[in-house]
Amino acid sequence: MLAARSHRAIHLGHPDRAVELARAARHAACDAGVPALLAEAHELEANGHALTGDRAECARSLAACESEFARATEENTPPWLRYFDAAYLAARTAHSLRDAGDWAAALEHGARADAMAVGLARARVFNRLIIATAHVQGDRDAAIREGRQALGMTAGIRSGRAAAYARDLRKRLRRRYGSGDPEVAAFDEEARQLLGS
Repeated sequence: MLAARSHRAIHLGHPDRAVELARAARHAACDAGVPALLAEAHELEANGHALTGDRAECARSLAACESEFARATEENTPPWLRYFDAAYLAARTAHSLRDAGDWAAALEHGARADAMAVGLARARVFNRLIIATAHVQGDRDAAIREGRQALGMTAGIRSGRAAAYARDLRKRLRRRYGSGDPEVAAFDEEARQLLGS
């Protein structure tokens, strides 16, 4: 429950609260002896640190996450936590690295998550949007191409989080390249019409 609340705090834009809740989740996970839950708590803490701009703490938390995840097995992971697998971890790590501004590592983990999410439409939309935003700083065309692919995959998927990721991508593109850039403006309009905002 604490990990879920930390995740929610991240999406609501409250990174300090997310770190606080993730640390509480980490202590509970230590007491319970569940490595996968401990790994998730470390990842959520990493994301909170990334959003506050503390790249060193983000890196430390991600390293701890990887270490704990390596100890997780089917036997010591309860059924309700089985969603926290290698694909989910790669996606969450890409998210944290993107928020920390580590574009190359975010792209690497995002691509790994996307490759493992075969058949999971919602996960692939999120992964492609994370990849697109990680491209914004260095490659406008790749960011727009990935963004279009993600938007094309949203047919039949109603997700406020996907819409929020798409709005974030559009905002980042406008901030980096200017709303007068014709490619950015065209993508912005396509996304607005498709998402209705």
